Amino acid sequence: QYLAAPSWAKYLEVIQIGGGGGGAGCQGSAETDSVSGAGGGGGAIIHTRHLLSSGMTVAQYIGAIGTGGIGGVSGGKGGDTYLVLNGTIVATAGGGSGGYTYQVGGSSGGGGGTASLSTGALVGSYAGSSGSDGQLAKFLFIGNGAPGYLGCGSGRGGSGGGHAATAIGAGGGGAYDTNFTGNAYSGGSGGAGACLYRWLP
Repeated sequence: QYLAAPSWAKYLEVIQIGGGGGGAGCQGSAETDSVSGAGGGGGAIIHTRHLLSSGMTVAQYIGAIGTGGIGGVSGGKGGDTYLVLNGTIVATAGGGSGGYTYQVGGSSGGGGGTASLSTGALVGSYAGSSGSDGQLAKFLFIGNGAPGYLGCGSGRGGSGGGHAATAIGAGGGGAYDTNFTGNAYSGGSGGAGACLYRWLP
């Protein structure tokens, strides 16, 4: 989305939040199968300020949600949120990784997104939090998603399906099945990214 600066504006101040990762799904009929999926990681946050120039083009892209995995499959990565000035990416809030099913019966929490800045003044930068682990062989854990912006909205791990995140940049919860039904359950989706901006004189 292109942003039109007012004629009086000299600076653009931006807070960007990456999308949250999706929770891992589950499917199995024994405790060593993939029966407890991990939670998704949270999106990074970056707060920057940029000097504007005459004729500068300003575009802002918002990170998409990370989708939940279906069955014993990892969740999807949250999309990156990034600012583009004159066709060049200058600031990025990376999306969180999905809950990671690295082997049958093994699922670790998705890592939080990272932030980067190539041009502009950095006000603050924060990596996203990691999601909770789901499973290590016969040891089963609750794969809650990571919290998002302002520390809220994580998706809870859920029996028969993980819960979706309820706040921007938060991770989705992993699915678990302690009844070992063999059914394929889905992890919850992460929260979408966002951008808060204002023009300054």
